[in-house]
Amino acid sequence: MEFSEHPLELNAIDFDHKAVGRKVWWRGEPAIVESFISGQACVILKPDGIPQFTVPPEFAEEEPDYYEDETVKTDILDRHIWWFRD
Repeated sequence: MEFSEHPLELNAIDFDHKAVGRKVWWRGEPAIVESFISGQACVILKPDGIPQFTVPPEFAEEEPDYYEDETVKTDILDRHIWWFRD
């Protein structure tokens, strides 16, 4: 159900190519879909207009290494992605 109603229109031809460059919100911060990993149904998000994503409060004590990178890899069903950003 989640896949059939997904904003990327997963049944459309070349949906994965159309996803690249899409402006989204990730954890309330502006991001752009840099690439789509079809075999994993994941996207690589890069910050848009900010140097890097903020470490979420639940990970603040751990300071995970992946927030030091400029991009984040996440599942297309991640509830922290808001697909509609104009």
